Amino acid sequence: MVLGGSRVGAAIAVSDMARSRAFYEGALGLTPATDHEPPDNVRYVCGEGTVVHVFTTPHAGTATSTVAGWEVDDIERVVAELADRGVVFEQYDQPGLRTDEHGIAWLTANIKPAFEGADYVHISNEVSIKADCVYPAKGTYQFCSKERDYQALLDLHANLVELTGNHNRDFGDEPFRKTMEWYKAHDIKTFGGGLTPELANEPVIVPLADGKKLGIIGFNEQCPLKECAKKPGEVGANAWDSAKAKADIARMRGELGADVVIVTVQFREWDNPDPTPTQAAITHELIDEGADLVYGSQAHQLQVVEFYKGKPIFHGLGNLLFDQIHRIGVRQAFFLHHYFFHGQLVQSVPVFTFMSDERQPTLATPDQAAEMKRIIFRDELLYR
Repeated sequence: MVLGGSRVGAAIAVSDMARSRAFYEGALGLTPATDHEPPDNVRYVCGEGTVVHVFTTPHAGTATSTVAGWEVDDIERVVAELADRGVVFEQYDQPGLRTDEHGIAWLTANIKPAFEGADYVHISNEVSIKADCVYPAKGTYQFCSKERDYQALLDLHANLVELTGNHNRDFGDEPFRKTMEWYKAHDIKTFGGGLTPELANEPVIVPLADGKKLGIIGFNEQCPLKECAKKPGEVGANAWDSAKAKADIARMRGELGADVVIVTVQFREWDNPDPTPTQAAITHELIDEGADLVYGSQAHQLQVVEFYKGKPIFHGLGNLLFDQIHRIGVRQAFFLHHYFFHGQLVQSVPVFTFMSDERQPTLATPDQAAEMKRIIFRDELLYR
């Protein structure tokens, strides 16, 4: 072959040179050649003298296949480093070609089978879609998501999404609104947050298989990040108010005809398996007012299970997809399979999970599950 032993370069057409240079130099870490180039052309010299030539043209963006590739010694390390810089990797899942192991499908792969067959899958999500979201948001506790990564919710068959979380308005109201449009487009019901205070406080009522009705509503206890919808026309989470919650439960039981009522509350973050005093008081109050089951949906920390007046309280389930691993308490978690019969909750079965070193949710081993049971199940809270 005439060219078989020769080095080859790549030529990449772009429409916006300034934006492209920010990507190739800032994200990919390439260094432009020092010799003179016209303003609409840049050369990047890579390994062994190979060259990537970037140039502007009105025809940019028409290619639908790979235009350049780099050979590296440790692809997993390089992919992880580039992801940290905000590079988005396309995924392929075709016969003989599967790429991006740490993509969306990878995140839910170990737990997805446990979500099959459910009539309803309730997940609390506190991260809104932002078109130019960059991962990770280092040095900040502000969170956003690329729209493509919402595929994880679809993979788990989520159809009831809770919006009581602290971070849905981290980047303002527009991402929240866009995310609400996404939920609507995917036929996912939402509660605990909305486009107005009134909509945020609206419960979801869904039919059960036996013809009975399940109602669910959510609140945010403290609204520490101004994430709640309080002013007229304001978007956000449903702010906790005792009198409002009492009226909501009565309305769900009466006007809306709910046979089973579930109430969730995003409580104050608390690195302890025991509930805070106000958390315990609010959960008891909700049972007193007629709730059949109460969740603490603040996550991060696994917390105790309690029976109060014969009704279950799950004070904290821990992290499901939030990939914290810095201490044992944030790696331990469980979700629940609930079973209803004749308009009553008859069984709640915990499924224990553990966040792996690779930050992938996994089903807990028997030893890991036993340790979590020891933490959350206490005789004095279960038998009284």
